[in-house]
Amino acid sequence: MKKTCILIVEDETVVAADMRNMLEHLGYAVTGNVVSGEDALGCREREAVDLVLMDIRLCGSLDGIQTAGMIHERWGVPIVFLTAYEDEDTLQRAKQNGSYGYILKPFHLRELRSVIETAMYRHTMEQRLQEAYTLVEQRVFERTAELLLANRQLEREIDERV
Repeated sequence: MKKTCILIVEDETVVAADMRNMLEHLGYAVTGNVVSGEDALGCREREAVDLVLMDIRLCGSLDGIQTAGMIHERWGVPIVFLTAYEDEDTLQRAKQNGSYGYILKPFHLRELRSVIETAMYRHTMEQRLQEAYTLVEQRVFERTAELLLANRQLEREIDERV
């Protein structure tokens, strides 16, 4: 079975190293650890990533929430935010930018695992829902075309009889 590939976006090196150890202990693959939003975008451009663990406050011109929105919009990758801040404004911004979870620092191994697993499950279910919607949409389109064709045929037959 393929390991879930996770990108860590964290500018505190000690926290990032600890997180990497936790993730590898849990059996996840860490595709990289970057310190800025710009680096995160570049890393995702080069590497396949299943999930991003994103600190909200980062060095560089992009904060974690802005970066998450861009990653989620471009690639549809689920984001789990990491932060020491739990103010309402930050939480609201995070919810609007691809957030599949929110972990307050310091966190524990069990919390990290449960949030990741929940985020991955939700992402999988959303993908399946989108696929089902696309399939239904295609079937409706095909059936509508068939009905239009049958209707035209019936109109011709009615015209011939009149």
